[in-house]
Amino acid sequence: MLSLTKGFEDRVKLSDGKTYKLRLDFQTVLTWYEMLEDDDLTEYDKVINAFSLFVGDVPVSVNEKARLVNYVAQIITERPYGNNKVLEDTKHNVNHKYFSYTKDAEAIYASFLYDYNIDLLECPGMRWEKFQALFNNLSEDSPLMRIVRIRQTDTSNMEGEQLERIMELQTYYMLDEKDTAENVEQDMTSVFGMLKANSVRKGG
Repeated sequence: MLSLTKGFEDRVKLSDGKTYKLRLDFQTVLTWYEMLEDDDLTEYDKVINAFSLFVGDVPVSVNEKARLVNYVAQIITERPYGNNKVLEDTKHNVNHKYFSYTKDAEAIYASFLYDYNIDLLECPGMRWEKFQALFNNLSEDSPLMRIVRIRQTDTSNMEGEQLERIMELQTYYMLDEKDTAENVEQDMTSVFGMLKANSVRKGG
């Protein structure tokens, strides 16, 4: 979560006694989201790969890697409003049930250009907290929010051409439940228990 008075959490001390710089730019975080959606990767692999993404190839135990990734997940999913729990959705943020960082990548890119004149591909080093602050405050007219609004539209009282048009759009922009940001963040909370079991078996 972005703070105007505190610096970014960009250093972490591991069990080897050394301090390492965390890579928490938005592209690194979104790469992890993509990995969490990858059904070909085991829960164990997802966390091990995440550690390599955020820290690098550091020879520490599996449990230490799990601790670090859990810490990073808390930073990534922290919300500015409500009780700041993972998946806490409020009117102040884009509802995580209705978008996917992966499937809606084009709309997100276009929305940053539309609202802020920011080309995300030209600023790969943008910190995740900055990205989220801008993302959470996209205007209602931005491409992503127009798509989210279509997905959220209640069709129960519609009929005729209006209903047909909205149904066509909802089908076109439909997301599988597993692809939503909400579901991916739920996966974040499940990988650590699986990793702990694996680490015992693997002698981590």
